[in-house]
Amino acid sequence: MKLTSKEDLMILIDTLKNKYPKFNYQDIRTFNDARYYIEQLDLLVRSDQFINTLKGNFDLISKLSPKKQKQIIKMLNSKDIMTKYHELLVGHILNAKKMDVEFDKKFDNLTPDWMVSSLETSFICEVFTLNKYQYMLKEQKQLVVILSKLQNLKYKYDVSINLSRMNNSLNSTEKIDSEIKEVECFLMKNSVVKNCSKVLSNGLELNFFMNLNNSKINIKNISKVIAGGRHTYRIRKTIINKYEKYKSIANDYNLGFVIACISENYNRLNMNELYDVIFGNNFCSGLLTDKNQMQELSGILLIKNNFYSNFYSIDYAKNPYARNEVDIFN
Repeated sequence: MKLTSKEDLMILIDTLKNKYPKFNYQDIRTFNDARYYIEQLDLLVRSDQFINTLKGNFDLISKLSPKKQKQIIKMLNSKDIMTKYHELLVGHILNAKKMDVEFDKKFDNLTPDWMVSSLETSFICEVFTLNKYQYMLKEQKQLVVILSKLQNLKYKYDVSINLSRMNNSLNSTEKIDSEIKEVECFLMKNSVVKNCSKVLSNGLELNFFMNLNNSKINIKNISKVIAGGRHTYRIRKTIINKYEKYKSIANDYNLGFVIACISENYNRLNMNELYDVIFGNNFCSGLLTDKNQMQELSGILLIKNNFYSNFYSIDYAKNPYARNEVDIFN
């Protein structure tokens, strides 16, 4: 498949919609269902932001070689779709700021994600996504399956069931089903359940409230409880790896160098936390110090994105030691 026309682009979008069919919360039965629900790629490929980002980058993509186009299409059709989408989103954002952007420009044997030029400056930009961690994904899958099954009991017995605590030993649908049966037995024996709490055999702690309105359990809010944390080690390691890989371009071509981090949906990283990673705090040293100035790095860009609402915010931390300043984000 080639992307030589906007019709080709719409065919690609339709293909992705078919690849990721819409999935409803009440259809969750297995951990694979839960993972699909959590990743929300069905919502991503239908979002206005996704479609507008591809359309906004069409002129850039259409000018790429067939080989490069094929690589983009392949990644958009793979499990790395979010990573590739975020690269394209950063280009779309930079282009919207009246900057000239070039995707995967080759410097010697390296191809940073974006080469960016404006009247004020020129710089390379590398993008990374603050991914969900595997152990978090495991907990989230367990949580989503449990909540989906509790939701059915909630409607069946006209009772509100709030999850207070869950045990990581619930690592199979069989164990979860056993817990849910225990809950249903309790509800059947206690047809009039007043406000009470119950800890089940596998450590699932529930609160029951009689005669509540049957609003859906808010998976987004509950998931934030287990998806928080800065995970500074991974952020630091990713920034250092990208810096070491691409700093020669900044040196050899006298360019600025910006690393962009995208925080998406469940993974919320605020600027104060990123500042702690970069500059340190009372408890730990930062990436940038008098002894480790990383002069080739102009700054770190944080983009907090929400594709549901087509909204993103941009924060930028300049490197005070930078050899080539990039301050167009301020």
